[in-house]
Amino acid sequence: MTAYDEVLQTWISLLPFVKSFMCVSLDDLKNSKDSDIWFLASETKYIKAFNLPVSTKVFTIPSKLCLHTIVDYNDRIDGEFSIEKLVPSMKYIEEQGLKICGNIMGELFVRIHDKEEWHRYVELMIPIE
Repeated sequence: MTAYDEVLQTWISLLPFVKSFMCVSLDDLKNSKDSDIWFLASETKYIKAFNLPVSTKVFTIPSKLCLHTIVDYNDRIDGEFSIEKLVPSMKYIEEQGLKICGNIMGELFVRIHDKEEWHRYVELMIPIE
């Protein structure tokens, strides 16, 4: 087992203090590219309390003012995030005279099975200024 595998196993063992998060980069958003990156995340207080190990793959996301919205992630066959899901939020942000100022983060908070379909609901946090 590699050092990275050990870090990953420790983080996974501390669910629900560690959560599944996704990121849509600002560059991909500007280029209308459907893509995402998934990772594990935890609050600083839990990292300290449980002495979670870190590696070069662990990074800090500073706190920012964000618009929050919830989307159903699972209407895509390929599983990638669709920029189309951001259209209502982007319209609202523009109407308010704001702009998106960073990568969009999303927390997977529930998966459900409904009428033979799986749904993953993700709370998106869109940094604004």
